Amino acid sequence: MVNVKDMEKCSECDENYTKKNFYYCNPCNLKHFRNNFAQWTSGDLGIDKLIQNSQLNATFQYELIEWIEYSNLENVEFIAEGGNKEVAIKKIRNATSVSSEFLSEIRNTLMLNFAAYCNGIYGVTRDPHDNEYAIVMKFQNLGYGKYISPVISDFGLCRPAGQVSADKILYGVLPFVAPEVLRGEEFTEKSDVYRFGMVMSEIISGEVSYVDRDYDLHLVLDICKGERPRIPEYTPEPFKALMNRCWDPTPTKRPTAQELYRQIRDWDAIIKEFSQEKENRWKAQLSNLSTNPHPSKMSQNRFTSKLLDFSTRLISATCNIRQSECLSTRITTGIVNPL
Repeated sequence: MVNVKDMEKCSECDENYTKKNFYYCNPCNLKHFRNNFAQWTSGDLGIDKLIQNSQLNATFQYELIEWIEYSNLENVEFIAEGGNKEVAIKKIRNATSVSSEFLSEIRNTLMLNFAAYCNGIYGVTRDPHDNEYAIVMKFQNLGYGKYISPVISDFGLCRPAGQVSADKILYGVLPFVAPEVLRGEEFTEKSDVYRFGMVMSEIISGEVSYVDRDYDLHLVLDICKGERPRIPEYTPEPFKALMNRCWDPTPTKRPTAQELYRQIRDWDAIIKEFSQEKENRWKAQLSNLSTNPHPSKMSQNRFTSKLLDFSTRLISATCNIRQSECLSTRITTGIVNPL
């Protein structure tokens, strides 16, 4: 018979676990980690220190990450950006060295490691074939676990691993980038709220935004002029109103994250507006898209975060449009002075 009290003690030092529910002995693990520091290196001092600090400061196993030798990963099966049946391997493209800001993003993700609705990371590895670093994460098929609970499986990176924010180079997926950011302004919380509006659009429509258009300068100009995805007529009015607020061209008029949380937490208004007839039409739309998907003008690659170098061309195109409008006005009013 197993003694419950014995399960509360570390088998190595015979002291009570520092975290009973996690069977974690901080003194013993701290000693093992310290003794093992000399036995491994990632090849990057910043990554080494990040991993070591997580191990030295952890109070239980989910607060730390490890350096994982690539040779210890078995049966690696390519799925999109890499992964296998047990863990997902997120390759960090062009990451033969990393910036301090990139390390901060990993550190921020670690702060929510295995929290509710957030996927966990186990450690960092490096592919010997191309020397690119990779994050070893918990594998979630389409972000759903055993009990169909949606999780945030990837917080994403707002720039390549070796780039610092001072470089002022924009990366992302075009429909999810706010118009002010496309015009060269900084990312803000309001930019994230705009992106949330795009997520709402995909949920209610069942398809990606602007699926019938090329992701080019013409679309950028239209977005900056106020174009937004079409809203299905069956959309509940409170849902539609919130989505439109998220899309507002003036960032200060968009809701705050706290407002979004409060409104989404109280779904009653949306549910009341979602009549059986509207719900049936929504389900029919999703069913139709699953059997007859909208023909995409471009490959799936366009939905992957990439360099968005539109700002210079956007300024030039905007100037040309304004000059054309100005010329048209002068001709209409009989003014023929040169511009």
